[in-house]
Amino acid sequence: MIHEVRTIKFGKTELEQALNAYRHLKADLLPPGRITGFAPSTNKELTVGVETSHGSFTSHVHVALPAHHVTDALIKFCIANNVVLPAKADKEVLYADGDAMLMMQLAVNVG
Repeated sequence: MIHEVRTIKFGKTELEQALNAYRHLKADLLPPGRITGFAPSTNKELTVGVETSHGSFTSHVHVALPAHHVTDALIKFCIANNVVLPAKADKEVLYADGDAMLMMQLAVNVG
């Protein structure tokens, strides 16, 4: 058996767009406000900085997003932007050099 492996790399702009679109589907995912940054952790979570405003008071909060939420956001971003993904592939998020990557692996039977 062979394995096809594919990786799609998302820059900070695309990751922010993916998370902003996904937060409309999952209202309790992030607090309302502007995303100010990202920091991956060792367990594949993504810490997202959000600037929230309440009248004249502004605060900065950090929310740890589990890997499955980040993976779902990247998949939905790809679908919305007509990036074809193999439906049967195992998918997971990885981080490198400040970017998020959607890693896909598909087992292929030969012969």
